[in-house]
Parts: sequence; C-alpha cells; structure tokens
Amino acid sequence: MRILLIGVDEVMAASLDDLVRERDASAEVTIGSADAEEIETADVWVVVLGPMLPVQNAFELAARVAPFESGREVIVVTADISSETLRQAMRLGVRDVLSTDTPFP
Repeated sequence: MRILLIGVDEVMAASLDDLVRERDASAEVTIGSADAEEIETADVWVVVLGPMLPVQNAFELAARVAPFESGREVIVVTADISSETLRQAMRLGVRDVLSTDTPFP
C-alpha cells in the first residue's frame, strides 16, 4: 500500500506511519506537497489531506485527485466538521473525513 500525506506536520506523519506499518509492514508512507499535478501523477493508493490545509483547499485537491475515476482513496483530516463539510466531501468522493481538535489555518 502506498500512502501520500499532504498538509500534515512531522508528528502526525510519524504517527500515521507507525499506525499504517503496524497493519502492513510493506506499506510506504510519503509526505508530499499540495501541488495538484504531483498528487495527480503520484503512484499511490491513498491520499491523506491533513489539517494544515484549509478545508476548502483540501476539497479542491480532492476534486483534482478525482477518486471516482482514479480509484484512489482520499481522506480529509480537519477541525472543520460541519454538515456542509461532510456533504461536500461526499459529493467529491472523499472516502472519510476525520476530525482533529487542533485547528490549523
């Protein structure tokens, strides 16, 4: 499994890496930039858009990743959990929206 982390700090990245490797020792977890072209061309199965991205930017990137067409799973981590956020995520094909109590920009 290949996972690309965008908009996460080093602590969150290390925690996610540990968690993923507990379940799958062969998993590859990498940190990338919020560059849409990089995300579109990355050879990954899962894209995690973290809380350091404003939720609207995360959704713009999720739309570019096009989970319905690419077969990739997209997960958004945000402090902005509202019914509108969840509706928008569903429309974009986001696999999951996880909440964090740490507000970022």
